[in-house]
Amino acid sequence: AADVNTMSFNAKMCAMVSDACYARPGDRPEVIQVAWKGSSTSLRLDCQIDYVEFCVYANDTVAVLSFKGTDCADDIVVDAGMVVTGLLSSNIGALTFGRHNAGITTFKSKYGKLFKIVTGHSLGGTYAVKVAEAMSDIQEVHVFNSGPVEGIPHKSCYTHHHIVGDLISANTGNQMFVEHLAGNWRTISYTCHSEATSRHSLDNFTK
Repeated sequence: AADVNTMSFNAKMCAMVSDACYARPGDRPEVIQVAWKGSSTSLRLDCQIDYVEFCVYANDTVAVLSFKGTDCADDIVVDAGMVVTGLLSSNIGALTFGRHNAGITTFKSKYGKLFKIVTGHSLGGTYAVKVAEAMSDIQEVHVFNSGPVEGIPHKSCYTHHHIVGDLISANTGNQMFVEHLAGNWRTISYTCHSEATSRHSLDNFTK
């Protein structure tokens, strides 16, 4: 397993945006400063696409759409169901995205010329893959200790950042190991960060 300090700059950026997404609208930081491996950038919250379930941070060159992971009783129920069945309920997906299709449409149209990334942690990773599959011009998808995904993702831009020993994400993307043959899904396994609160927690990737 790799050391989490070997993460790419874009992965670190996505982890920090995913962390900000856990805050409620109105409480999210207006600006995120990312400094990693000698590179740095700043991203500003797009107040037009700032929902409970997802948000967007962007600058002049990149836009990051992030989905919130588990942080309430309803989310825990969804997580438990995914661990047992390996699937995201279509009813949950419809509930989450049906309310905010306009926001996702705005992301596609507003940032059409920028480098677009979709990200999420845990349940947010499952949602991120589900949405990215429906979008035609996403350059990268970075998910962290993601919940299971339905079927085989078709795009070749997915990277799953997984902490060894995390049970929730242990089999994510491993549809009978077909991703190793088709190349649609890349999993990078890391050792747990020494200061992380648990193997599943996002702070493995943000510290």
